[in-house]
Amino acid sequence: MVASSAYQLLVARGTGSIRATLTMAVYQTPRGVKARIDDVVAEQTEDGQAAAVAMLQRAVRHAEMIGASVIQLVSKPALTVANSTYERLGFRSERHGIYYRTVQN
Repeated sequence: MVASSAYQLLVARGTGSIRATLTMAVYQTPRGVKARIDDVVAEQTEDGQAAAVAMLQRAVRHAEMIGASVIQLVSKPALTVANSTYERLGFRSERHGIYYRTVQN
């Protein structure tokens, strides 16, 4: 997966340790380019949470840059803090555990 150009793996490091990671798949559909974010994982610290937000913002910018029309984000419904962060960053709940954001190209 790491070697595939269809996937972006973002890693935030701080003081010798990994603070957060994010995986984004980019794929072509008949309606155009789309992106899907899975596996946002962050330390449960202020630094880890800030790193996760920064990575999400970077992933959105990258999706915009490559011409994606939509970004889908998958999250566990029980992660209420993470889910409220996604909504604060412009993602909207599509159904239980699935968020989406249209991209301004």
